[in-house]
Amino acid sequence: MASESLERTLQVGGVATVVETAPIHDPAPRLELVERPDMGGAAALVKTGPDTWEVVNFDGPQESVARHCFRSIRGFVRWLGRWADPKSTQVFADLASPLPGNHPPSMTARLDPADPRGDLVVCEVPFDPGFRAWVIATHGKRFDQRALFSLVRGHGQAIVGENAAESLLGTLAALRVVGTMNLESELAPNGRTIVSGMKGGIEVSRELPGEITLRTPVYAGVRWAIGDEGPEADYALRAVLDVEVGQNGLAVAITFPDLDRIMMQAGEDLVEHVELELGEGWLVCIGSERSEVVGAEEFRRIGKIGRA
Repeated sequence: MASESLERTLQVGGVATVVETAPIHDPAPRLELVERPDMGGAAALVKTGPDTWEVVNFDGPQESVARHCFRSIRGFVRWLGRWADPKSTQVFADLASPLPGNHPPSMTARLDPADPRGDLVVCEVPFDPGFRAWVIATHGKRFDQRALFSLVRGHGQAIVGENAAESLLGTLAALRVVGTMNLESELAPNGRTIVSGMKGGIEVSRELPGEITLRTPVYAGVRWAIGDEGPEADYALRAVLDVEVGQNGLAVAITFPDLDRIMMQAGEDLVEHVELELGEGWLVCIGSERSEVVGAEEFRRIGKIGRA
């Protein structure tokens, strides 16, 4: 590349004079930009050596996209009602089993399904505290007298039946007086478990029910009617008590034979509640939001399935 100054000899008044001229440069190369296939900017071929070239990527204009995470259904619904278009927004409720080991339930809304980098908002779907205490926290465990007494005292309002919680608390309190080493159990014909023991020469005998019925919401904030004044959506849930007596006293396991059916119904009610709160024109589905970026050729082949 010619970039150094050149010297020339000129005749000035008959005398040869050496003068220095301005440097001569090669013209600046023109950068040829082409749009990237992913439409995320441009690319150019740049010479990096005498015989080497390199593709350099240039990012295009940056825009902000939503990646909000809501922790209440109410806030999620209100945000969608203000910022989203019901004709293009896809809303899914991913409701897995509530038992430990499964991912927590959530709702997802993609505002523009055709744009894989577009707005995507998520809402955690919280369980009702009573449902969490009775169903989730008891899974796979056996409760002694003290732990079962604490559970009933804290969430006994969910037990169906007049004075049912108070009666069960009284039974557990009487058995705690006996102590853990002096208890015996017998299964009665009616399915109840008779637990007895001696304390100070006095026999104490109590019956524990074979099952109880709980009335509890599943998902917090879901109501039968539109607005905050409607009653919460609650469900009758059978709880079977498996009572054993060992060296450490009572060991009670709680199972819920109707749990799968109740969860299906609660999921349908959740979707209906969200649709009603969002208003006319909205569609909410039970399932998970999934998308895949494909090339133009494959896109033309499969068609615009599921696109708004």
